[in-house]
Amino acid sequence: LTYRVRHQEGHWIDILDQAYIFRDAVGNIERVVGIAIDISERKQVEEALKQSEERMRLAMQAAEMYTWEIDLITRMV
Repeated sequence: LTYRVRHQEGHWIDILDQAYIFRDAVGNIERVVGIAIDISERKQVEEALKQSEERMRLAMQAAEMYTWEIDLITRMV
């Protein structure tokens, strides 16, 4: 489960939360063990990659639409 929470310093962070439920023989919950990991940096990197991929897609699309060639070699007679 991932979600955002406000850090005690006031900024927002992204959390990956995982928990495991341990039950007794009849199915009653005995205890819950879990971990919450700050994945804010990973989310920022994923967003930067997504934006970079979009810029590359747009650049390649533009290159297909506006292909041109210049002959830089001129002959002198």
